[in-house]
Formats: sequence, C-alpha cells, structure tokens
Amino acid sequence: MISNFFSSNTKRLFKYSKKYQKKVRNIFAFFLSVEILLLIQPFVLRYLIDDVMMQSNFSLLLPIIMLYLLLVIGHITLNFFANYYIMSYGADVIKNEQLILYEKLQKAPPIFLNFKIGDILARLTSDLEYISNFLVMTKPSIIINIIQFGRVSLILFLFNWPLALLTYATIPIYFWILKHFKTKLMETSKEERKGYSKVMESLREKIENVNTIKLYKKEEFFQQKLKVEIKEWSENKKQYVWSEVSLNRGLIFISAIMTPIILGFGGYMVMKGILTLGTLIAFLGVSQGLYGPLNLISGQLATLQQADTLSQRFFEIFDLPEEESEGIYSLPKNYD
Repeated sequence: MISNFFSSNTKRLFKYSKKYQKKVRNIFAFFLSVEILLLIQPFVLRYLIDDVMMQSNFSLLLPIIMLYLLLVIGHITLNFFANYYIMSYGADVIKNEQLILYEKLQKAPPIFLNFKIGDILARLTSDLEYISNFLVMTKPSIIINIIQFGRVSLILFLFNWPLALLTYATIPIYFWILKHFKTKLMETSKEERKGYSKVMESLREKIENVNTIKLYKKEEFFQQKLKVEIKEWSENKKQYVWSEVSLNRGLIFISAIMTPIILGFGGYMVMKGILTLGTLIAFLGVSQGLYGPLNLISGQLATLQQADTLSQRFFEIFDLPEEESEGIYSLPKNYD
C-alpha cells in the first residue's frame, strides 16, 4: 500500500534526503523532549483539580501550580527552539541545493539545456522551498506526529476508554476527507507549477526586451499578453488552494464539533459520579491534541502529493550529464 502511495520520483527524493540525516536527528531530539513534557502535563492537571483544589489542599496548591507552570514553560521553550532550527535548516538546504543545481547547469552540454530561463528560475527558487521542507521535515514530521498521536491515545484511554472510543469515532471521517481531496490535490499541483514556470519565463523575456518593446510601442500588447498568462496561473493556483483549504478546514470542523460532544457525555458521567471533574477537563484538553497530529500529517501527505511533480522537476536538472573538460583553463581564484 505504501509503495503504491509513493511515486518513483518521491521514493528517490526520500533516498536523496539521507544526506541531511544529522539535521533530521536534531529535529527529533527537540520534539521528543517536548513529547515527554506533554505526556506528564495532563496527569499533573488532573491531580491539581481533583486532589488539590477539590480537596481544599492549600499546602499543595502552590507547589503543584509551580510544577505545572514549569512543564508549560519547558515545552513552549523547547518548541520555540525546535521551530527555529527547522526554519534555519530549511534555509541551509535551499542554499545548498541551489548551488548544486546551478553547478549542474553550468557543467551540462549546451545541447541538453532545453529549459527556458523562467522555468529554471522557478525550479531554483519556489520549487526548492517545497523541496527543502521535504528533505528535512516531511519524514520526521510524520514520525513525530505518529508519536504524538500515540501519546494522546494512551492518555485518553487511561483517563476514560468509553469517552476515548467516542472521540475516535471521528477518525474514519478524517480518512474520507483525506482520500476525497488527495487526487485533486496532486492534479492541481502539477498544473499550478507549470503555470508558474510559464509566467516566470514570460516575465524574463519581457524584462530583457523592455527597451525594444518601448521602441516599437508595443507596451499595451505585451502587458495584455502577460495579464492573460498570469490570470491562467492564478486560476490554477486557486484550484490548488481550494483543494488544500478544503482538506484542512474539513479536519478543523471535526475538531470543533467534538468539543460539545465530549462535554455533553463527559458532563453526564461527572454528574453520575463515573468521572471526576479533573479527569474531564484534562481529557478535553488532551483530546484537542488528537486532531493536531492528524492535521499536520495530512499537511505532510499533501507535500508528498506535490513531491511527485517537484522531484521530477528537481531531478531533471540534477541528472543532466556533465560536459567533459577540453583543456580549457579555469578562471583565476581571485576572479570577481
């Protein structure tokens, strides 16, 4: 099933990402530390409400509040640095891959350079932003969010398994939404990338020949032509965004409707003495984390759908043959 989900280009990009394993390990270390702190928090919260507040245990109130506060500050701080390093690593990857692709273009025989300049610029700029996310974030993000999903599931079932099963009843709806928009997302992604490359090439041609256009007083003609090309790309972009937003908003809708459902059934259990108030409050807080990993995984799965198109465009330049040296002297080292 997994092998059918990934295209050959996507699989190759996964193999290529191994060169950034050290960066990926650092990301794992930060987020696993966050997971440990988040695992402890709901149990401390439940103890604070049920065994301290409800029992009027004033001597334990300040120590437990301080412990809970430290856990919150700790996970927020670690999250901050984790996100900083992700963005920093992404910038490094873009820089590295731009240099690699430029070198490939520089060394390729002219007969193989059948790319338009605008298309090359698109591949070396906007395409590489998506590629960098894939190389350093897609795999760890999916694994980390699976771990988060496991953590949330464990806590929910430990707190109250009937309420946990009720919460899990929404997961099939999530998979239906994912399946429904997956194919459309891939199709619109391909069209959007093609349209963007076409606009970049058109802009390059017009900017390079702006003086000639002015000389022959063709400004209006070429402006209208560019307007049509941008409009076509804009329509493709809107279709892609529609599919992406529909997927994400659908998942948020599931999360929103579960809050009153949990409060309704959980509140009934509290009134019947089956569930404590602290357990219900902690359960409700943790249950919101059930959909976060699913949302993030769906975002990375959307990246995987786009990766087929992007990896194909990336490797078309990366696989260019190198021109054999003919004894031409290289530029001096101090050449500027």
